[in-house]
Formats: sequence, C-alpha cells, structure tokens
Amino acid sequence: MLPTAKLPYLEHVELALDIVGPFSALYFLFLLRRPVFHLNLRILLAHFSIGLAMMTFLRMFILVDSMMPGTFLTGKCAFWVHLLHNGFVLTLMDASVLMAGERFVATILVDRYERIKYWMVTVAMCAAMSFVNMYISYFVMIRGQNAVIQDNGQLNFEYAHYNMDIIYSLVVLTTMNVAGVVVFFVLFNFNRKRWQKDRTKKLGHRYQIAENMKTSKQLSIVLLANLVISAYLFFVLYYVLAVSKRNRFTDTLSQFFDITVAAAAILLPCLFIKPTRHRKNAPVSQQGGV
Repeated sequence: MLPTAKLPYLEHVELALDIVGPFSALYFLFLLRRPVFHLNLRILLAHFSIGLAMMTFLRMFILVDSMMPGTFLTGKCAFWVHLLHNGFVLTLMDASVLMAGERFVATILVDRYERIKYWMVTVAMCAAMSFVNMYISYFVMIRGQNAVIQDNGQLNFEYAHYNMDIIYSLVVLTTMNVAGVVVFFVLFNFNRKRWQKDRTKKLGHRYQIAENMKTSKQLSIVLLANLVISAYLFFVLYYVLAVSKRNRFTDTLSQFFDITVAAAAILLPCLFIKPTRHRKNAPVSQQGGV
C-alpha cells in the first residue's frame, strides 16, 4: 500500500499471484449462483469475492505501472486506483463482521429465517461497509501525499496528524474482525447444544439447526484463516504508520504485505470452493439454503 524499494523478482511473484487471484474469486462467485446458502449470506460472500477480485485486478495495474512508470496510471487516475485498491484490502480486515451478524440472525430466527428475503438490507449493509473502508483508504492516501524522505530515512508527512486517526480505525476494524470470528465459534457451539437438547422438536426445526451448524463450521474455517492474515496486515500497517520511517525493514515488510494480500485473494476462495461444490452437487432436497 506504500511505495517501497522492491526486492528483486518478488514483484514478479506478486504479479503472478494477482493474475490468478481474480479467477479464483470469480469462480467462487460463479458457484454462488446456486442457492447452497441463504440469499443474504450469498450476497455477503459475493461482496467479499468481488472485493478480492477487484483488489488483485487493480494491483496488477499498480505493479505494471511501477515496472514501467507512466504506462497506465497518471495524474488523478493513479490516486483513485490506489485509493480503491487500498479500500478493497481493508475488506480482509472486516470480512467477518457482517457475516457474523447474518449468522446470529439465522440462529435466533431458526424456524423463519429461510423464508426471510430482505436482500436490500444486506446490500445496503455491504455498501455501508465498503464506504467505511474507502473512507479510511482516502485518509491513508491523503497522509501519503507530499511526503519528504530525510537522509536518515525518516518520513515527514504534510498530513501526519491523520496517523492516529488511521491507527484507531484499523484497531476498531481488527477488533470487530476478531469479535466476528469469536461469534462464529460461539454460535456453532450454541447450535450444537441446541440440536442435542431439542430432540422433541419437529424434524424441520432440528434440520435447520443442523444446517446452521454446517454453514457456521464451513465459514469459521475460512474466517479463522482470514483472521490470521488480517492480524498480520494490521501489524504491518500499524508498524509502518507508527514508525513513519523508510528503511530496508519497512520496505521488505511492505512488500511481503502486498504478497500476503495477493495470496489471500487466492487462498480464501479456495477454502470455500471444495465444500461449496460438494453442497452444489447434493440433491436440492438436502440443501437447507440457510
């Protein structure tokens, strides 16, 4: 996200990952056409997949432009491409928030949730979360403008007063992501105990609880991996923002940050693709759509 002195050949590795990334995300998006999950959850997963695809797609232009300056990004175009890319990167840091909320509602309204189709509310929440990410990204971009590097590597920013605001925002996003993952595991254990306890309930009631357990377990694996990745991203961003110094360590850290983001765009959809294909091939009568 920050200009770095690239290590030899690593940017080519990142470019290769960024080329593959959109295909992985878009294939998962294609699988979501079939109602293997509830409509609201499919919207959230589609929002996440589109964010990953756009993040790697825009990063390709940034990398090619860094290899051949002035090829694609000039003037205001460069500013907006970097702003959008950084905003999509932040999607990794708050991915579990909306999904945890959706699973909470699915657990509370277990007998009625399958019939609830308030997709416009879900779309509005996705738009609001994207706006927050882009808003933070805007201040990251403003902070980096007109920076001056001193002989000792210290960076002087014209808008350095935004540093703490950005750091606080990242702390909030990361905390919410952690809370979201915790909620997933709490809901899974709650549904498991509920399924064992409600043996006298109707078969349909227990079936919906079982589907909630299956969905929460599948999501928790992906979001646990995402949590580890987002924790690393938070560490890198916090360190670079707090130190505000350009040296070999921060350059290397920033470059591995970008490679981690590119790899995450491939890994996270792949963790979903296999179990989603399994549910896709199951008879419709066996799919809860929860």
